[in-house]
Amino acid sequence: MAWRSDEVTVSIVSSSPQGIHAVVTPSGKNSWLLSVIYASTLPLNINRYWHELSCLPIDKLPWLVMGDFNCIINPDRKPHKLH
Repeated sequence: MAWRSDEVTVSIVSSSPQGIHAVVTPSGKNSWLLSVIYASTLPLNINRYWHELSCLPIDKLPWLVMGDFNCIINPDRKPHKLH
């Protein structure tokens, strides 16, 4: 992450190989939570990451989530492997 420190304050809440979570406070504005995600495709890691997300203070701040969760909403959308 990069930012202009004279215009915004960024405080890292937590980070892991699957994402970075930070409180962002623009000068003279309200704070908000930013999560930048690149989730694992391994089921065990995915379950750990969902738990990590559940521990964030999302009930206290507006939350912007961006990135790749590597989740499929509908199994019909999963590409089939070619043999």
